[in-house]
Amino acid sequence: MGASGTCGVSRKRLLSGGPGFSHGEDVHSPDVVHGQLNYYTLFSEGIGLGSIANGRPTHRTLTVGQNCGDIRGADGVHVQMAIDSLSGGPGGGTVQLLPGVYTLNAPLRLTSHINLAAAPGFSESVILKKGVVYESALVDDADYGERRITVVNPELVEVGMALQVCDDDSEGWLVSTACVVDKDGSTLWLDRPLVYDYHAHRGGRVSSGTSLIEIVGAEDVHVAGLVLDGSGGHALLDGCRGGGLYIYNSQSIEIDSVVVHHFSGDGLSWQITQGVRVTHCDVHQCTHYGLHPGTGAWETVVQDCDVYANGSDGLYLCWRVQGGHFVRNTFRENGGYGISLGHKDTDNRFEDNGITKNASGGVGFRPERWRNGAHRNHFMGNRIVGNQDCGIRVTGEHDDLDIEQNAFDAGDPATQIKAIVGKYRESVRP
Repeated sequence: MGASGTCGVSRKRLLSGGPGFSHGEDVHSPDVVHGQLNYYTLFSEGIGLGSIANGRPTHRTLTVGQNCGDIRGADGVHVQMAIDSLSGGPGGGTVQLLPGVYTLNAPLRLTSHINLAAAPGFSESVILKKGVVYESALVDDADYGERRITVVNPELVEVGMALQVCDDDSEGWLVSTACVVDKDGSTLWLDRPLVYDYHAHRGGRVSSGTSLIEIVGAEDVHVAGLVLDGSGGHALLDGCRGGGLYIYNSQSIEIDSVVVHHFSGDGLSWQITQGVRVTHCDVHQCTHYGLHPGTGAWETVVQDCDVYANGSDGLYLCWRVQGGHFVRNTFRENGGYGISLGHKDTDNRFEDNGITKNASGGVGFRPERWRNGAHRNHFMGNRIVGNQDCGIRVTGEHDDLDIEQNAFDAGDPATQIKAIVGKYRESVRP
């Protein structure tokens, strides 16, 4: 990814032309930086961005709307233009979206010190919707480190689209996601190198199964008041590499009053993070996990969220989720556990949550050896009602668990047969 973070500029063409540009513009234009359009230069000249007060950059705001605003358009290209224009200058800024449905064929990529939000008064009236549904087999093997792939059906692919690349043997961190930066017949060039070898004879394929928002390698980012609509039948995206909203290798990120629904994968996924706050969010009917922190997620806060009717666990603590606080949420009617935790998920607090009617049980401790156990987790004041089988199931070796002052109820009809089941270390008590 070049300086501005825009997916869609190729070696010989720009994604949308942009102000004053057309398709086929040579990349040596002074307003193209490292092969990408320098929107900051264009818009700072046009609408007064980048002002300096007392020698320090001021906070800047851009509005994007379909019929009015500083930038006008109804797709992700125009929203990304606003993000890039603020990212290119000092101090970051805020992109406010006016009401409407914005179609995304690639994730919005947010950089440090950027706020992306519905314009004041329009929370939940701004919808980011997955665009073109696409899937194709690979013609040839696509190898680790390559940026070029060849596909059987290139017709629907356009420069700027995001793709997932995988095969039948790849999952988790072995899945690649990237944007198409050039196209020549059935050959596509990508902005990121592939992270694994994908074999055509083992189901090697590409698809439109990618995130709606990506926050990668960033700090101090805020997202608020948006609806992320993942419906449309896209291929499943592995939660290690994406989600409706995906955060990776980042810190001090706040997600507030965001709705994610019908995404083919995890609703929200954050991996290798510190200080992620998810508040007042509604995550429902995603095909896999509702919320998926993992791979070393430190000091996560999830508060006042409603997570329901997702295909697997409502809240899935993956590996090394530590020092988190999960309070006043509801995890209900999910296809797995309401809350699942396991490998080195230690020192977390779960307080005043409603955990009801989940298909595998209320809370599940996954099987781990003692050295990898989910130690020193604290469950207090939760309402654990009407889940299948049991309220809390402890498998594996987990030490110093505080389970106190929780309200257990079998439900009506009675499905939660036992409150706590399993082998556990001392200091666990009903």
